[in-house]
Amino acid sequence: MSALLPAWSILGLIGLLIIALGIANNPESGILILVFALPFVSASENGRKIFCAVSIYVFAVWIIKLISGKRRMKFGALEGWTVLFASFVVLTAFVSSDRAQAFSHMTEILCAIIAFFMISGLFTSRIWMDRAIKALTASAFIVSAVGIYEWILSSIKAAWKLDRMLLFRISSVFSDNDSLSVYLCVAFFFSLASVYVSRKKRGKFMSAFTLFSVAVCTVLTANTLAILALAAVFMIYLLIRSKKNTAFVFSFAIVFTAICLLLLEMLPEYVLNSFMSDLSKRCETLYTVVQMAFRYPLSGIGLGTGAFEDLCVTMNSVAPSGAISGVGMLADVMIRMGVVGVLFLVFFIVLVYRLAFSTVKIAGSHAPCSVYVIPAFCAFVTMTVNAVMSCTLSNLSTTFLFWAVAGFTNASRRIVYFECVGIDSGGLDISLPIKSFLKGAYEASNDNSERTDV
Repeated sequence: MSALLPAWSILGLIGLLIIALGIANNPESGILILVFALPFVSASENGRKIFCAVSIYVFAVWIIKLISGKRRMKFGALEGWTVLFASFVVLTAFVSSDRAQAFSHMTEILCAIIAFFMISGLFTSRIWMDRAIKALTASAFIVSAVGIYEWILSSIKAAWKLDRMLLFRISSVFSDNDSLSVYLCVAFFFSLASVYVSRKKRGKFMSAFTLFSVAVCTVLTANTLAILALAAVFMIYLLIRSKKNTAFVFSFAIVFTAICLLLLEMLPEYVLNSFMSDLSKRCETLYTVVQMAFRYPLSGIGLGTGAFEDLCVTMNSVAPSGAISGVGMLADVMIRMGVVGVLFLVFFIVLVYRLAFSTVKIAGSHAPCSVYVIPAFCAFVTMTVNAVMSCTLSNLSTTFLFWAVAGFTNASRRIVYFECVGIDSGGLDISLPIKSFLKGAYEASNDNSERTDV
């Protein structure tokens, strides 16, 4: 057996070398790998390190391609705000008390932010958008299947007793229930897009089955916020797709509200007590966050996973350890990076909304392109809802997902303008200036060397 280990190690290294060479030749495939692998690596520390290393490698390959003129990139207002936010993240890490934790935290955040640039810059055609949607859909099917299996296994252990089944909080391959819920909300709309993107009947069936699995798994998470957000944004999606859906959306809203009110009446008292207890803990944590925000309004408390808990001890707070996961990304940014950091993030979100709204109006009359921008925009809406309530900067999966979905929205917006409307989406093309600058510097150095020889 021990003799086989070196052989398996050699085969593994050869496989990694082939993948690395493939990414070096085609960095778009590296993004597809990251999108597919995100749910499966975020639960462990080593998995997160490998994920960040691959992200940095893909980013480096893309920069080299950009410099050599083999790829192009538009630098617009969204990219500008993202650069400002990333710069402030770096500055916050340098002024944090625990530099080791802060730099580790900063690396994960920056690896998530560069996903926005890579997706916006590399996915410039419908072909690559189709592949990205299919990669995310395939990953979502595995995640939802594992989540449903986990719920069934837990139900069997509970002897199918309703009083215990109602308190289940599945997490599938993720480390917590909130991360799974956020991922499923995003995957729902990309699975919906995959139904339209797939051209063969077999592909449409698999996409529809994945969509059904994701919807069922979302309900089984028993995450009230995720279920309500998904239902509300899905109604927005139907209204954007066609005005003929207005009557159906109105009927669906009435039926859904009636079911929710009926369930509230039917739920046992201990389930409501559990919900109120969770809500009470979130309120206590939010009160602590507000205190921290008023104490450090400009500088924040800094990056690092232990900064929040350490300050809770200093302030004699009753907020439980790790409770920052329930305060939301905006509140997390507020207490870590102060008012300036949260303003950068809010302006970025508002700008995505403004640009996406204008593009959705144009895409309404172009059916081939509306299947990209409308689901991506709705997925970003669900992300912003969860960013207010449950996502945090301390969670790599939700942070990466936030910036990746923003990148998909920006990329689909440019595809609509370029391939469907036939006009430029705006922004500065920075690939050509970089190439011309390097060419000029090379020629200048050659001229200086020739003069020196003379």
